[in-house]
Amino acid sequence: MTRLFRALPWIAFALFGALPAAAAVRAGDPAPAFDLPGADGGSLALSSLRGKVVLLNFWASWCAPCLAELPLLDALGRELDPADAAVVTVNVDVARPAAEAVRARLGLRLPVAYDPAQTAVAGFDPSGLPATYLLDRGGKVRHVHMGALDQRSLRTVREQVAALVAEEPRS
Repeated sequence: MTRLFRALPWIAFALFGALPAAAAVRAGDPAPAFDLPGADGGSLALSSLRGKVVLLNFWASWCAPCLAELPLLDALGRELDPADAAVVTVNVDVARPAAEAVRARLGLRLPVAYDPAQTAVAGFDPSGLPATYLLDRGGKVRHVHMGALDQRSLRTVREQVAALVAEEPRS
């Protein structure tokens, strides 16, 4: 019953969409800014990552495809040069303990920000979860991946990250 209660906002989201004023973020759009509490007790502002390629992933503890891809994202984050790129996840659970339990159970080391009011996810307005956005150094969304990444699609993401890292920084 608790899982259902936590899932209700996303069930409504899937059936009726996000707020009427919101528009889904697509490739070419600037990434909406956010500043959220982080797992380390500090905060995580998307603007603090400007100058790096950012793989931004939205997930929830009750989302089985999300849980399947998190270890892959964690491994990718460890492969990347932190001077050039970062993998950051945003958990959208209303209650943080469920997300923290998943993080501990999976042994995740990647940065996790918490969005219990679901303001950051509403700004991106994904069609569902998991949702992954690849941002260039200037904060522009360059690629959008809806649904869980697997080994095959992760190869594509690695290539996209490498291509963005190789681009000349834009001023």
